[in-house]
Amino acid sequence: GVTTRVSVDSSGTEGDGLSSVPLISGDGNLVVFTSQATNLVPGDTNGIPDVFVHEPSTGLTQRVSVSSTGLEADGTSTPTFVSADGRRIVFALRRNRDEDFHIWEIGSDGTGLQQLTGAAGVSDFDPFYLPDERIGFSSTREPKYNQCSRDHGANLFCMEPDGANIRQI
Repeated sequence: GVTTRVSVDSSGTEGDGLSSVPLISGDGNLVVFTSQATNLVPGDTNGIPDVFVHEPSTGLTQRVSVSSTGLEADGTSTPTFVSADGRRIVFALRRNRDEDFHIWEIGSDGTGLQQLTGAAGVSDFDPFYLPDERIGFSSTREPKYNQCSRDHGANLFCMEPDGANIRQI
């Protein structure tokens, strides 16, 4: 096998910052990852980790953690998950430093960005696709107190692909 760096810009230049949490689509055509690099796409000046999609077959790298109009986030993106068919990407994003994390989904082609969760005072994070296409995630809604370590823990929840019917697992 051949090892190939995917945290590169579309011309093959290595990223200038830490990249992590790579996920490969089921068909192997896409690699989604989080990166602090500022040189993977033009205009990345927000100074925070962003979510990127790299297509090994074409070499194209694009940032997907931006608004539908291309505006940069002022918050932080958490690790991502790509659907088995490689068409959808789900991730948690805090749009600015004063906001909680919420679950977002975007097409792997960079279109169709939509916010799936958004409860006030609640952080939803670490999303993943379930085999039936629902989305699982961790959340601080209905927090539990851990008596051993004396801290609050998150619980697992699931929802429909459109963000409806959120329930604890």
